[in-house]
Amino acid sequence: MTRHWIVSDIDGTLLDPSERTPLPQGFLDEVRATQRVVLASSRTPEEIAAVGEHLGWPATPCIAEDGQLVVDAEGQIELLGTALDELLARLDAHRVGARVRALSAEAPGGRRASVLIPAERAAEIASGVADVGLRVTMGGRWATITDAGWNKGRAAARLMHQLGVTSWAAIGNAANDAALLRGATQRFAIREADGHHDPALATIPGVVLLTQFGPLGWAEMVSLLPTTPTLPPEPEGRHAPPSLDHQRPHHPGA
Repeated sequence: MTRHWIVSDIDGTLLDPSERTPLPQGFLDEVRATQRVVLASSRTPEEIAAVGEHLGWPATPCIAEDGQLVVDAEGQIELLGTALDELLARLDAHRVGARVRALSAEAPGGRRASVLIPAERAAEIASGVADVGLRVTMGGRWATITDAGWNKGRAAARLMHQLGVTSWAAIGNAANDAALLRGATQRFAIREADGHHDPALATIPGVVLLTQFGPLGWAEMVSLLPTTPTLPPEPEGRHAPPSLDHQRPHHPGA
């Protein structure tokens, strides 16, 4: 069996809305033995490590905080984006910091280079965030405020270059996975619970629209890997995450 590299989103992709997976342990063990999976999420490295433990998979290397951090196989963290203190200082200087801090109080903390806010409140601060060169990217329950220069796609390209990997699959379910899929040579989109695929993913050239929701769609992807054609990555200029105008809140997809 050919071993594939798979860069995978977590929430709504590997995990269902209850943050568990219905995939049997035997399947997960087979994936660990036959594939190389890199987890890519808006979660922190510590949260990704907990997911890896739940699945029985190595949690490194991984891509954390929506592409603002890369963690290598030895667990060393490389900061790619803007550190949290500087990010908040830029927001404070333009009078949106207080509102962002109030919204972020509802979200999990412990972050190094991003701020989480409830997705349904993202439109309230999007323009102010853009004014300071930052970006609001929609995931699922949460939207992420980050450095506009980095995303999951660019972080994956950097990590794979460091690993000497030239061909990899990517899978996700939400708008913040668009850059990730565009940069991959095989692209898979998980469908949403309502039967549709996120529009930001459905329009990516060469994307395979999976028929199953969540982890069952992930298993479907594994079965299709051997027969899915490889494509050249999309140009770097198209790796930017979709603007907030093209995103909408939906079930967890970070």
